[in-house]
Amino acid sequence: MNLETVFDGKALNAEIKELKNLLKEKATFQVGIERFLLLHSQLHRSEMSGCNKGTFEDLLWDNLSEQVARTAVNEKGRTVLYGIWHATRIEDITMSMLVNRGEQLYTRGDFKRKINAGIDHTGNSLSADEILKMSSRIDIKALQKYRLSVGRNTQNSIRALCFTDLKRKVHREDIERVRKDGAVDDVPDANWLLDFWGNKTVAGILFMPASRHQIIHLRENFRAKAKGLKSK
Repeated sequence: MNLETVFDGKALNAEIKELKNLLKEKATFQVGIERFLLLHSQLHRSEMSGCNKGTFEDLLWDNLSEQVARTAVNEKGRTVLYGIWHATRIEDITMSMLVNRGEQLYTRGDFKRKINAGIDHTGNSLSADEILKMSSRIDIKALQKYRLSVGRNTQNSIRALCFTDLKRKVHREDIERVRKDGAVDDVPDANWLLDFWGNKTVAGILFMPASRHQIIHLRENFRAKAKGLKSK
């Protein structure tokens, strides 16, 4: 599988650059929001937004067997299920707790029990063996339902934003809530995220966890899928 036939990296980078410019100006803010929503919808399954054409994530799941999703790894030792878990947890944490200043969807629903990941945090600190162990037990359909909820929450949150919201800095007390919730593992391999997010504005959260971060892990997932399909 040629990644460049799935992701046109130059086009995506150009789109994100243009979105940043649109969202900087009040006159073009609403146009920027609508285009951001379109980009974000391409990073989730089409069921999330109801779009009538295939998305990047639709392509990922297409012809992806359960065995490949659980066991095939990319060059970083990460499985497809790990990538989906990690990207979704971070989108939920940052949008629900840091942008909306509420509670994460993961703890509001019954997702923890149903997904059965064995961890609650983002997974940054997991070793290759721990990633495989988590991937072997996770309930795929429950993870997909969680991701649908997270994506829709992000879309609703973005639609509710005002121009002035984008410049609001992340509140330190919200970072501390993330820490107390155990949403980020309290080890050096993971807790650097708290400082990273703590230095962001709302716009910064949109352009990393809600967009660029999703792209990074989708690309990793496609590489794991390709490796798994090649070895069959």
